[in-house]
Amino acid sequence: MPQTQVVRGIQTKKGRTALQYYRNKDGDLRQMNDCYRVTYRGTDVVTFDRFAKPDGTMMLRVLLNTGGWKSATTKLRMTQADNEFNLGCGVFQKNYDWYIVCKNRTIDFIGDAMLIIIREYDRFMMSAEPVTAVY
Repeated sequence: MPQTQVVRGIQTKKGRTALQYYRNKDGDLRQMNDCYRVTYRGTDVVTFDRFAKPDGTMMLRVLLNTGGWKSATTKLRMTQADNEFNLGCGVFQKNYDWYIVCKNRTIDFIGDAMLIIIREYDRFMMSAEPVTAVY
């Protein structure tokens, strides 16, 4: 079994950087302007960007998408992206149900995709709602 190490919060094979970890046949990290997408087997499992409200407060918009596959690896990719990019919203499973945990609360992961809005400076979850169509 190959040795592993933690690189900026991501468990990788020895000698590979966190960015290289995503760039393999199973996953990829793409950036388009200020929007980042962590892809696993053709599904954007984590999409996130930062935006400013009219009052100047910086917010973080995170879309968690299972693509219909609530698997251990999908959950792992979401957790790794959270650790790598300090998103402030983790995913865990208990009794076959998925949950999203943020600094101030834990919510049910409803359906296949959830959109979370987080206040950036203190990681306070402002809203979380299921998404029915992901493009």
